[in-house]
Amino acid sequence: MGRIPNPAYLLLVISILLFSPTSNSEEQEGVKKSLIRFVQKLSGGNKAISKRWNMTSDACEWVGVTCDPETGLVWTVVLEGLNLSGTLDAASACKAESLLVLKLKNNNLTGSIPSGIGNCHSLIMLDLSGNRFTGSVPDTVANMTTLLQLEISDNRLTGEVPDLSRLMLLRNFLAQENRLHGSVPVMNFDSLQGFNVSDNRFQGRIPDGAGKFGADSFLGNPELCGAPLRDACSDDAGEPAAAVARPAGPIDPPTVDVSGGVEVQGNGILMLLLWCCFFPSCLAGFCFFVGM
Repeated sequence: MGRIPNPAYLLLVISILLFSPTSNSEEQEGVKKSLIRFVQKLSGGNKAISKRWNMTSDACEWVGVTCDPETGLVWTVVLEGLNLSGTLDAASACKAESLLVLKLKNNNLTGSIPSGIGNCHSLIMLDLSGNRFTGSVPDTVANMTTLLQLEISDNRLTGEVPDLSRLMLLRNFLAQENRLHGSVPVMNFDSLQGFNVSDNRFQGRIPDGAGKFGADSFLGNPELCGAPLRDACSDDAGEPAAAVARPAGPIDPPTVDVSGGVEVQGNGILMLLLWCCFFPSCLAGFCFFVGM
């Protein structure tokens, strides 16, 4: 079960599900063609997948695909651990404007993460971990403001990570075991629940707010300094690391546990019920998201 930390995220997902563009049959055929191009470029190690992704079959029955049960629009593409060995054709994947989840974890994909990934405007989860991607993290990732989860760990990525402070909804950023360098990326640490940049080549002081995560999130970067690491920065002049300040503003209301571990804060349950009274179809989307 997933954990939903705030009603705002429920409303985000429900809004995406409710107001994602509808498609006529001609547009859906165009999306199918684009997705087939996408899978053909990354299915080098698993021809069985590309054979099953074809124009004569229903896209909702393709391996790794989940669709909106009412409209048939593609919601998720999850192709994990399938010995894929091609490249990521983001331009084709992003033709599916309804795409919420793209997971290609634990394959052998090579090449760079293309800048076109920033055109996946509805993505809430992007997992490219456990591959052999090279090059830098494209600047366009900073425009993916619907992202809740971004995983790029265990690749061969280099360069500096762009400023991710605009990703206000981001809850998990995992980039360990790469060759990334420069400063630890700027982001909204107060909202993050999971964060790891260990075993890279980052340099300088760990930014304010990041100290809420343990040292394990930063180990393996010899030139990093400051809390929570034991290495003091050269400009600390022997002063102890400052305690991480508590965020200003109202404290979030206590969480209420529902449905075996899914957590919604404060009035989130009431807000969801009100939405679903007016839009009953949102329940299917919500159940799908929680199941992730």
